[in-house]
Amino acid sequence: MTTFDKREEAYENKFSYEKEQEFKIRARRNKLLGHWVAEKLALRGENIEEYIQAIVDTGVHNPDDEAIKDKILNDFISNNIKISKNEIQKEISRLHDFASDQLKNIK
Repeated sequence: MTTFDKREEAYENKFSYEKEQEFKIRARRNKLLGHWVAEKLALRGENIEEYIQAIVDTGVHNPDDEAIKDKILNDFISNNIKISKNEIQKEISRLHDFASDQLKNIK
């Protein structure tokens, strides 16, 4: 194996690792986000876990955050809770940073 091949392999491994970490961060963030929304919606019992799973599923099927923001906003509107899309985005960002820190501390 040449030096070039080794570098290429190292780059590919790094890229794969970074993509995997970002997936884990987003999954954790979406779970935390589901908890946050469930609390705001005053969900109880099994409804909490079902709602969290719905948020996680939305994130898995939609790589951007717009679908998640739209779902949350619609759920808040349906429950007469006033919140802006900007406030939801701020919470998504906060939880993304929190999830990232959590994963860094696991290693």
